[in-house]
Amino acid sequence: MYSVRAALFVLLCIGIFLLAILTGYYPLLVLSLPLILLISFSFIISPSIELDNLEVKRKIDTTRLIVGEEIKVEVLLKNNSEKTYFLEISDNIPPFVQVKNGTLRTFVMLNPGEEFKLGYTLRFPTRGHFDLGPLEVVLFDYLKIRFNKYSVGKPVTISVFPTFEDLKDFDIRPKRTGVWPGTITSKRSGQGTEFYGIREYIPGDEIRRINWKAYARLQRLVTNEFESERVTDVLIIVDTSGGEMLGAYASKMLEAEVNAAASLSWLFLKHGNRVGLIVHGRHRGWIKPYFGKKQFLRILHFLADVSLGGIISLDYLLKNLLPMILKPETQIILITPLLDRNILSVIHYALLNNYKILVLTPSIYYSMMDSQDKKEFLMGRILRLMKENIMLKVGKLCPIIEWNVNMSLNDVLKYSKRDIRLYSR
Repeated sequence: MYSVRAALFVLLCIGIFLLAILTGYYPLLVLSLPLILLISFSFIISPSIELDNLEVKRKIDTTRLIVGEEIKVEVLLKNNSEKTYFLEISDNIPPFVQVKNGTLRTFVMLNPGEEFKLGYTLRFPTRGHFDLGPLEVVLFDYLKIRFNKYSVGKPVTISVFPTFEDLKDFDIRPKRTGVWPGTITSKRSGQGTEFYGIREYIPGDEIRRINWKAYARLQRLVTNEFESERVTDVLIIVDTSGGEMLGAYASKMLEAEVNAAASLSWLFLKHGNRVGLIVHGRHRGWIKPYFGKKQFLRILHFLADVSLGGIISLDYLLKNLLPMILKPETQIILITPLLDRNILSVIHYALLNNYKILVLTPSIYYSMMDSQDKKEFLMGRILRLMKENIMLKVGKLCPIIEWNVNMSLNDVLKYSKRDIRLYSR
């Protein structure tokens, strides 16, 4: 391939030829001889390199990070050949990634056995899975007239996870619980903190569990029993249908849903519960309920790729998936914008199959109604009326929490805690 300098040399030669012909002064052609010799010399000494002679090592702080975090990248390029190369080095990164420090492109003269380090700092403003690399190497001849491009090294995948809050508490009370100790009340006597009832004293019972007031009334020893706390299965459903009508605010609504799903997953998993996930969007998928940090990592990887859309209805998706991945009488948390009336059939189906369901809906119309644009303000009012109409119908079937996305999810759940508990009882 030829560089811009080669094109300029050719244009200059053509200009000299034309000038000599127009003026009739042919000795001017002598001026083009050095340029012709340079171009001919570049044909003889064509730049080439064997890729095995270039060794690339990439050092990265971490390949997993949260939206908004920064990573330092170092790319080491070593010349293992016995030749000297004049190179232009540039690294490939996604177009929206911000370069905070350093540079992605530089020129270097690499002698035999010499090593060059290219370093920079990147900030990732959005979630997803992205590739860094491969390294683009442009080999020039000594006159920078001809060059060849090469891709060196393998790309490295960076996983950027959504942000999530460390929620304090979220009170759910499904009918079905597991056998392991946890934080979910099971409506059975055992180890716990909430009063369950009293029974006759049995030798060996702890003294601190004796109900002395009942003893004074009944004249016999009785023991307090508490409601045992166990683990349960929780299925989180992220529904993105209807977000297309929000226009520029759709991405804010989507991020709120994804962040809420990640926050709730972390809360339930750290308390020992099994958590599963269903995503209804452009990329559909599901994860069976399981427990532990590895499950949280799977969920984060899944949530990193959530996007708006969805061809198959959520109703059809759940009818095929729910019986396979979740037992009846366990907890479903549906995170949805409530902009599609078909959500009512989803809730009806879950209740008819004895699932405990709770709806968490982020509301974006607060931001739209604060806008100075009259069209956005009017659109916000229309969306508010549509959503309130659907919320009235949903509220008759199951508990619902409306979440202003400008507020912390932790505060919203704290204010809604009492209403959820009353419904659960």
